[in-house]
Amino acid sequence: MHQNWHVAVATKDSDEQFRDTQIKAMCIELGRIAQGYKDTKGTNTIKFLTCDEIRHIPSNHTVTYAYIVVDFCPQKEYPNCVRIAVGSNLIGYPCELSTRTADLTITKIMWNSVISAPGIRYITSDVKNFYLETPMDRYEYMHMPLNIIPDEIIDLH
Repeated sequence: MHQNWHVAVATKDSDEQFRDTQIKAMCIELGRIAQGYKDTKGTNTIKFLTCDEIRHIPSNHTVTYAYIVVDFCPQKEYPNCVRIAVGSNLIGYPCELSTRTADLTITKIMWNSVISAPGIRYITSDVKNFYLETPMDRYEYMHMPLNIIPDEIIDLH
């Protein structure tokens, strides 16, 4: 079941201190999933389209929305995090794109058995680029309101 989440995203009219922090985080995320930004390497997962390219999106494609999550992660290099995903409930891609994962119960059982065994070492990792660059046979399309795209990114593209 799809739930709509309301996410606080800074726009060009937001409080100055909050806006500057989120604009930097948004630039880093857009650079990460596009063609790069300053010292952030891009993955070429998304490409910004011109107005003419937008007019020529095939009619058999549904343009979905950007699902944006803003978080504070003090352990990360850039603790003010923005992550952008596509609204997957509107994608009509003809093949399976999901990844099989263990449910919460299985995860808890495995984690508890590991940390309760004597002499065992445990490690976890952050797979922030896990779904990026998934090979696809055709393009899918996502819309983002222009007022949440930082000027630096607009100028870059």
